[in-house]
Amino acid sequence: MQNPKEIFREYLSDRGINASKQRNIILDQFIDLDRQLDVNELFIVLHTRNLKVRHATIYSAVKLFVKSGIAREIHLGDGVIRYERATEMGRHEAPRPLGRHHVRHNYRIGEKGPSHNFNAAFPKKCTQAGI
Repeated sequence: MQNPKEIFREYLSDRGINASKQRNIILDQFIDLDRQLDVNELFIVLHTRNLKVRHATIYSAVKLFVKSGIAREIHLGDGVIRYERATEMGRHEAPRPLGRHHVRHNYRIGEKGPSHNFNAAFPKKCTQAGI
């Protein structure tokens, strides 16, 4: 398996995209965190470490991570797209979608995951009928 940095560097060079200093900083932090996070969480982490990067730059970098196959999007149905490192990284393969019911939760001991209220998504009639 190739190093995510090498995969990303190769992906960018194959497409003639500049491997900027900011993209490399974002990639380093994304790899070091090694957990699911959204763009806002990554923005906060970068700023608490005095790495000044704009939201738009982070968003476009993370999208490139997904396209290169080193990251995947996680949709939990709450309107927030989270990202995590892809576990199987092939040469410029698009990550396989996880699907609605196949989300891997990667929480540390004592860390609370997102709260899910699945009944809120169903109409009241369905929940009363026991559906």
